[in-house]
Amino acid sequence: MTAPLLKFTLMEEAQLAELAGELADYEARFGMASDRFFAKYTAGEMGDDADLIEWQVLYQMQQRLCESAYPPAKGIFPART
Repeated sequence: MTAPLLKFTLMEEAQLAELAGELADYEARFGMASDRFFAKYTAGEMGDDADLIEWQVLYQMQQRLCESAYPPAKGIFPART
């Protein structure tokens, strides 16, 4: 199965690249993929530290940006191992 072809503007591509870098920093810092973190955060398992709040906002921004380009693309970023 191939991933759907997403169409982004240059600005959206730049935003996605910036978000990916920021998310990667949080993933390295906390030792967990953003999708796993978000599931735990929304389940109330992560607390409400300011860094965690920022991480979940960045993750949601990434997901919404992808959904705006191609609505069925929700959750297209697999967990990193």
